Amino acid sequence: MKKRREPLRDLEKLAGGNTAVLGIGQTLKADDGAAPLICDKLNKEKIAASVFNAASAPENYIQRIVKLAPENLIIIDAIDFNEKPGTVRLFQPHDLQAFAFSTHTLSPHLFIDMIKQQIDVNVCII
Repeated sequence: MKKRREPLRDLEKLAGGNTAVLGIGQTLKADDGAAPLICDKLNKEKIAASVFNAASAPENYIQRIVKLAPENLIIIDAIDFNEKPGTVRLFQPHDLQAFAFSTHTLSPHLFIDMIKQQIDVNVCII
């Protein structure tokens, strides 16, 4: 079994770079609302990263992210990965292959591919 990484330690590697954060989810759908709430809190904290609350339509933010051309893109989304609710884990895009089901209009795979075709960006998913 692959050893799990500590999410905060891995995120520290992104510090200092030009980073964008994109939250995906719907506040009316229980745990799916975590990402929008986190984005709202980050925006109130005035962090250095650009923060976008995409709600359930991440495709509306593709060109904004491309124009920003961040070095790093952190996507926050609720994913069922067979752990207790509230468990936080850091994924790389290739990790999402095991979690193909999505409640969003545009699949996370396609969303990430569309951005990476236009800019060179490190992507991670929380």
